[in-house]
Amino acid sequence: MGAFSYKVNRTRLLSFALALVMLISCFPVLAFAEEAPWETESKYEDSAYRDSAESDEEDQIDEYDPWEETEEDTDYWNYGAESHFFPDYTLEEYGDVMYASGTILSNGCSVVCLASMATFLTGHQYYPDELARWFGGYGDNNVDRVRYISRMLELPYVEAKCYRDVIDALYEGKAVIQLVNKRSLFTESQHFILIKGFKSNGLLDILDPSQKNRDSWYLNEKFENGFTEDEICWGYDGAWIYDPAQMPEDPYIYEEPVRPYVEPRYPDVHLTEDETKLLARLVWVEARGESPEGQQAIAEVVLNRYVSGRFGSNISYMINDEDQFVPQKLLKSAKPGQAQYEAIDRALYGPYVLPKDVLFYGRVRTTRKLWGNIGRHIFCFPNDYEGDDILKTYDK
Repeated sequence: MGAFSYKVNRTRLLSFALALVMLISCFPVLAFAEEAPWETESKYEDSAYRDSAESDEEDQIDEYDPWEETEEDTDYWNYGAESHFFPDYTLEEYGDVMYASGTILSNGCSVVCLASMATFLTGHQYYPDELARWFGGYGDNNVDRVRYISRMLELPYVEAKCYRDVIDALYEGKAVIQLVNKRSLFTESQHFILIKGFKSNGLLDILDPSQKNRDSWYLNEKFENGFTEDEICWGYDGAWIYDPAQMPEDPYIYEEPVRPYVEPRYPDVHLTEDETKLLARLVWVEARGESPEGQQAIAEVVLNRYVSGRFGSNISYMINDEDQFVPQKLLKSAKPGQAQYEAIDRALYGPYVLPKDVLFYGRVRTTRKLWGNIGRHIFCFPNDYEGDDILKTYDK
């Protein structure tokens, strides 16, 4: 009995000793797992450590987080001064302003997006009606005008090859103007939208120039909270990627060229609204797609004929005379736009591109006395003209 009792006590003693050794071995970890309060205070009393800590804190505050967004700077992008923002323009706000073949309301989603994009990139506020007035008469369509206006404003852009390029660019901090078609959420035809980047929740932040779209029940919430990448992919028809990082510190700011004053050639000519529309139709039929000078020259020939007194005393009669100009069925189907009306304005008030005695034009020479060519048209003086500016006289 005594031998058995000793064996048990020895076993208990060994177990207790082993536990004590393990506890002592863990003591340094337990002792230094957390700094003692007095040790923390002593570190901050050291000036070098304190300055370093404050510097780290400032770096953390100033570091830009692309996902961070506040109510105050939702439309700002932190690549420079706070003046870089996307103005919230709408089609309806500039609805009646003429643009290209219609108005900004009917045809100007591209120029509204461009005004906002140009303002964001340059820090100079451009307005849709300004860009419409300056550039609406150029190009055959809105895609051409996006390219033309971007070049004229010297905005750094590339055209996306596919929708993947758009998403990659947005992750790189770039902004995008995208063209979408009727398969998209935004239109039944074609429409331009501006993709500013990502909201704080990771969804795409879209600026749609159409207030009607913004107010629609099926899109209102998405404009507020963001669109998925797939939703913007639907109906993708092309895109223009703009890179803020390529903007110079002192960006180019476009100024409208000053129109030189010349003595009006037709001071007694005052076109009625109907006459202006009819002349615009003729210019559209004869010279749409030609240079501004080529379109202006067509209008000048009509005015030259009118003031010469040789071809009738009524402009509408002259233009509708199929022996002088094109068949009336072509005039009725014409769709003149800003380029044609601007050509008429320049033809009335200058600077002029033709001499006042040029009375003929055509795709072939129409008289013996040649003035010259503009685009596809040959302009001529009458056969009895004796001035010094005849380029060439042809024999009968």
